Amino acid sequence: MMQPGPAGGGMQMAGGAVPMGGGRADALEEVLGPFPCVRLRGMPFEATVDDVLRFFQGLTVVDVVMILRGDGRGAGEALVLFANHMDLNMALSRDKQHMGRRYIEIFQSKRADYYHASQGSGSAAATGQAGTAEHTGVIRMRGLPFSATKADVVNFFQGLNVLDESVQFVVRGDGRVTGEAFVTLSSPAEAEAAMQRNGSNMGSRYIELFPSAIEEAARHTSRHH
Repeated sequence: MMQPGPAGGGMQMAGGAVPMGGGRADALEEVLGPFPCVRLRGMPFEATVDDVLRFFQGLTVVDVVMILRGDGRGAGEALVLFANHMDLNMALSRDKQHMGRRYIEIFQSKRADYYHASQGSGSAAATGQAGTAEHTGVIRMRGLPFSATKADVVNFFQGLNVLDESVQFVVRGDGRVTGEAFVTLSSPAEAEAAMQRNGSNMGSRYIELFPSAIEEAARHTSRHH
């Protein structure tokens, strides 16, 4: 059972304090196995804890931490803690299923991310979603029209230094586009400026932007080039 720890001391569980340092957390995972927590991305901004519980119906959810923007609005993300590793694996298998009309991406999360978010009441700053450190110069776009071209993406970022060769579309194995793309900006500062266009429209489509990295872009696009 979790209880608030002393001020500045993190969270506590039966048996003592949960270490926040990376080394101790890694050692815990060696003994206990992967921490049974996932991050959801792409949820409707108005999603509630009840929506998350319905999404994982049939699994034993211990806690849900909704991630908030600096202004207190939902960021479309959440951290969900499960009771055991079996439920963790079943939760990960629901990747790309829908919540309402939105398909949800699910990633395994880390122990430190969960406790950090819990202490910060789910705020964006508490979970590392704010600040220039998050920006690497690469942005992931989601929700693009299937007919979108590189010129459309360049126009979306009009005023920023985005070139045709900076845009890489994600393509399925059958050659069809997925509605996602990676865009490489000239600097992390440019990427941070580009992120201000999150939630803008391309035609009639609402476009989501996420900070990304060269490695993630390579994983999703290299096999198609």
